[in-house]
Amino acid sequence: MESQADLSQRSAEATRDALHDSLDTIEESVPGSAEGIEQVRAAIDQQFDAIEEAGDEALEATEAGMESAEDLSESYVDSVDQQLDVLLSAHEDLEDQSEAFLEQTQEQIEQLQETAEGDFATQLEELQERVTEMQSKLQP
Repeated sequence: MESQADLSQRSAEATRDALHDSLDTIEESVPGSAEGIEQVRAAIDQQFDAIEEAGDEALEATEAGMESAEDLSESYVDSVDQQLDVLLSAHEDLEDQSEAFLEQTQEQIEQLQETAEGDFATQLEELQERVTEMQSKLQP
């Protein structure tokens, strides 16, 4: 039983590490994303800590209340189901947060591009007016 719990814990840790690696990649790729990524990272850590605590509590309760192999199996399956539900919920939350973050980042990039294009167009018009003005001064 403990070896299965250890396996479950190692699996959860590997998943957490993989999610953190993904967040690191996003953070490195998207300027200005550090604050949003840290919020997502904190949410992930909270979910995984809750999973670990639930797993520890379930294991303790199972060991303390073990009367038969059937009871043990049923409790463990319920615990794993609960852990999977929490993990799935955390994954869905992360996915939603990541999508929202990426959409917001894309909107900000588009706004910056529009602003830059508008500024460039204005500067180009001003330059053309100056050139026309200078040409008119140079022509007799």
